Amino acid sequence: MNELFCLIVGSGISGLTLANLLVKQDILLIEQDDELGGAKSYLNFAASNSSFQQLANIKDDKFYDDLISYSTNYADFALLKELSEKSAQATQLLKSFGVEFELAISNSLNHSVPRELHPLKNAKESVINPLINRLLSKNVNILTKAKLIDFDNGIASILHKDEIIKIKVKNIAFCTGGFANDKEFIKIHYPLAYYAKTMSKNNSNSLKILLKNGAIPTQLSLMRFAFVLPMDIFKYGILINSDFKRFVREDSSRQDLAIAILNEIKNNKLVKLLLDNHGINYINDTSIFYKYYSLEEIDKRLINCVDEYNSYFGNRIDKLGKNLNNISIKAINKPMFYLANVDVYLNYTLGGVKSDIFARVVDIDTNTAKNNMFAIGEVSSMFGEARLSGAASIACVVFAMNASKFMLSI
Repeated sequence: MNELFCLIVGSGISGLTLANLLVKQDILLIEQDDELGGAKSYLNFAASNSSFQQLANIKDDKFYDDLISYSTNYADFALLKELSEKSAQATQLLKSFGVEFELAISNSLNHSVPRELHPLKNAKESVINPLINRLLSKNVNILTKAKLIDFDNGIASILHKDEIIKIKVKNIAFCTGGFANDKEFIKIHYPLAYYAKTMSKNNSNSLKILLKNGAIPTQLSLMRFAFVLPMDIFKYGILINSDFKRFVREDSSRQDLAIAILNEIKNNKLVKLLLDNHGINYINDTSIFYKYYSLEEIDKRLINCVDEYNSYFGNRIDKLGKNLNNISIKAINKPMFYLANVDVYLNYTLGGVKSDIFARVVDIDTNTAKNNMFAIGEVSSMFGEARLSGAASIACVVFAMNASKFMLSI
């Protein structure tokens, strides 16, 4: 059995970057879906001291500080340091592979200076397709609809077209996402998150294989939630359950709001957002709202709930702690009235396995890095409780660079 230099599992930004770095080697890239690209709908890249910042005369020595400030608890500071120092190099690498960025740099929330780069057109056309096309031009071996089902003693077992292919590999790189779509796995690690919806296809397959091979599980209960509705509009109305009662201050943080709503859903309560003609002005897309001429038209029980809420504007003290001193927040009394269902989505999972700056998986028994096993992307763990916008995408590139450098050095 011939030995493959590297098996790359997953074709998101990390897998495509690693494959492009190893095109001169005997590699195989596998993807369980029918097309390459992974989560390609949103790819922005945060980078400090990039050529784009230099053109804009922006000095940036705060990326690492911003990363640790935003990630706070549980982050791997060594990996964040590596990320910040290699981020500019990563953008140059992508450009050399044909990736195209807008010249403008975004000043995104929680970044101290503008440093976030956007694809010139969109993620698929400007980032994913150039990386795929380069691999095709180099005749790299690629299998779609192929799933890694086991890895043991250097032998990878791959399910493809109802057949199991066994391949001997020198290196294996797990370039896969998190496990947001694996409800049963989530139920074990964060039972409340089980009640969140997800648009992700990511399962825990790679993570389970890594754990079987002695990887260290890290913060598997850390997850970030999101809403279809812009969260900022919640404060202009009231969140009510199916008993037509408020249960949370509407200006809470994203995580606190999500947890409160998930607890209602767990108890079989539907959650809705109520806005009036004032509040609806703060949202552009109102297509998911139902319109009513009066509160009675919705439910008579809602009248008491709204009257109680409006009474708090007398002394500006809300019993749930909402800040009513914000002059843009007003009582709900201007027909029409607008009602929308509120669901919580599991945006991404932050936990994974422990790895070093070369993306090598750390062994649970020896606490040393494995020289032939790598974890790049959301399957690894580095950001702690939250990650800065654009940090995850650039991390995929940085640690693909580091992993390839290590593989080629031994």
